[in-house]
Amino acid sequence: MLCERVLEHNLAAQGYVIFHPQLESFETQIAAYLGAKTIISPDNSALHLAAFVGHSAQHIAVLLRRVQGAVDLLPQLSAFCECEPLIINAISQIWVQEGRAPANWGQYAELSSEKIYTTLLDHGFITTEHPWRHIGPWLIKKDLAMLHSKHGGAFTAS
Repeated sequence: MLCERVLEHNLAAQGYVIFHPQLESFETQIAAYLGAKTIISPDNSALHLAAFVGHSAQHIAVLLRRVQGAVDLLPQLSAFCECEPLIINAISQIWVQEGRAPANWGQYAELSSEKIYTTLLDHGFITTEHPWRHIGPWLIKKDLAMLHSKHGGAFTAS
């Protein structure tokens, strides 16, 4: 997803610990998921592990970065954790990078930070105590330019 660092900044200001499971051992991931009271995460493979060790007292919000991102995760999270995760579809645009293989590696979701903020606030995941930085078009362009510089290929909105 585009501008992930802005979302991380906003959540850190709310007191959340930013955790990148792909950089951690399985033991560390399991400990983090077991100890978490609240999890806010994009739809990703690491949530399958969270589902295995999660519990009904947890509050989980999943930010979709793929249109069908909840198809596999929602039933597993609901059944294994015995909780109903909040699914937030704030996708405003999918940007596709030409020439990436496999093709899904070149797809990036542009999310509405306003919709994420409102939904998390309405469901008690965040408070209004800390200002929320919204993602403007110039940040999207900056991220797309960085990805173009890193991987090449033009971007088109789909």
